[in-house]
Amino acid sequence: MDWKTLLKKIKFPQRKYLRPKPPPKTEKILGYIILLLVIVIGTAIYMSGRRYNPNLFRLDPELLKNTKEKEGVQVAGGERRGNRNNSLDGEPTGQLEGASYEAGSSPPGNTPASNAANTANTASKEGEQFIPAEIAGLAWKRKPEIEKFTTENLYDKVDGRENLYKSFEFQLLLAADYNFNSDPSRFIQVELYDMTSPKSALGVFSSERPSHPNAAKIGNDAYTETNGAFFWKGQYYVRVIGSDNEKSTEEAATKIANTIAGKLPESKDTAAIENPLPKENQVPNSFSIIPDSAFGQAFFRNVYSARYKIDNIELTGFLMANDSADKAKSIVKQYQESMASFGKFNLVASDPAEVYHLEAFGSHYVIFAKGNTVGGVMEADKKDPAIKLVKQLATSAK
Repeated sequence: MDWKTLLKKIKFPQRKYLRPKPPPKTEKILGYIILLLVIVIGTAIYMSGRRYNPNLFRLDPELLKNTKEKEGVQVAGGERRGNRNNSLDGEPTGQLEGASYEAGSSPPGNTPASNAANTANTASKEGEQFIPAEIAGLAWKRKPEIEKFTTENLYDKVDGRENLYKSFEFQLLLAADYNFNSDPSRFIQVELYDMTSPKSALGVFSSERPSHPNAAKIGNDAYTETNGAFFWKGQYYVRVIGSDNEKSTEEAATKIANTIAGKLPESKDTAAIENPLPKENQVPNSFSIIPDSAFGQAFFRNVYSARYKIDNIELTGFLMANDSADKAKSIVKQYQESMASFGKFNLVASDPAEVYHLEAFGSHYVIFAKGNTVGGVMEADKKDPAIKLVKQLATSAK
């Protein structure tokens, strides 16, 4: 018997593999449904993330009803940011007359009690100067106490929005409530922000303004809503917000806003707030100033932005001045590098400037540098209108 015949007679144990049964048809259908839901949810999250919701940080009047009332004037501690006497542009800044923003800066020999009393009196005078106790012909009266907030305790008043205000050189907030004579449960809250400079006041105003506001003629620029009025004038940004949506509340809030605007001083610094963007095709009430990290990029600073309507498509265009032409070119290069993971920018035009375009996830990004100016369009839905707007921006750039 040879070895091959022997091997055939010897039975070696065989490993048996259990083959899973195919899943039932019901499970397959359920799996496809779950997969489809995941795709729909992911698409919805992506689309919502591409559009900024200006109402995200808007105050809900109902929340005001839960605010605890505080006795007297709140005296804030802390020094205003950097103890700055100049604005971002290096210009001297004004202050509320008689205001003292620094904490602990009292004359020698004063007691803590007298310091607190002096600061309280100062805050009261500041409020009386701009937020009157009564307004002729109005059945609303201001409560005696006026609250005062600085960078040290701003979160107590605007928790969740303090970083926005601080990014625009916030110095001081004065807050007061007006109550309706025949119904004390109805109130209108006034928030008066000293933002150091007109540029910062305009910046924070435009950052909170909705996409299509109900424009009003109050101060330098304003808009109204069903429960209040919002405006800026000089270096001040003011929010006047009612506790309900009654028409009479809106009218009273608008009158209070007009009265306060009439008491606020004008600013002589107009150069910093001039709109350098071309006016043609610009959407009304869309001009804004972004001081830092515009469009999520740290190198985009002091950006002037506005929305435009080109070929029935609404676009966001911007311009940013730099110290030199070399700096402008380096900004464009930085931006291209930051977007490299999404694709390569291609040169699409050479006149009136070198214009670069990138398409990523269905959105179009266009940027250029001309002289010391950088400009472009962000997250456009269509390529051709975006390039058309960029050429218009480049033509207007110096």
